[in-house]
Amino acid sequence: MEDHIKYFISFAAEVEAMIRSIRDRGIQHCALDQINRSSTSIFANFAESQRSNTVPDCRNKLALSLKEAVETQSWICFLDKINLIDRDSYDVMSGWCADIIQKLDLAVFETYQNETPTQWLKILKEMSETKNKPKKQWGKKVN
Repeated sequence: MEDHIKYFISFAAEVEAMIRSIRDRGIQHCALDQINRSSTSIFANFAESQRSNTVPDCRNKLALSLKEAVETQSWICFLDKINLIDRDSYDVMSGWCADIIQKLDLAVFETYQNETPTQWLKILKEMSETKNKPKKQWGKKVN
């Protein structure tokens, strides 16, 4: 689970770097605050899910995290449409967010299939072993 949280935090940090880059160009837009809130909410809700006392509580936190990831994906698309990010950046950020959505979607689904926290924690651990690394970070290549 630590791997997932680190992965989601890394994504939020890259979104923050992207926002700073846009603002450094003198651009202020309400969408920048929105994407910042939704991207940080992904890891915050996921982290809370790890300390849930019940499977339904865990499922709700995971579902909130998933909804925030979908919202973040929408904001990335919007930033692309209004030309605040270039196409390469859109591809990287959108792909990374799609990977997060896929992981969270599976996690939520698994909580419906496995009603004990131990079972879904094992599944999430297995998922983290196959995580995808983004091709580049905002403004620099990742090796």
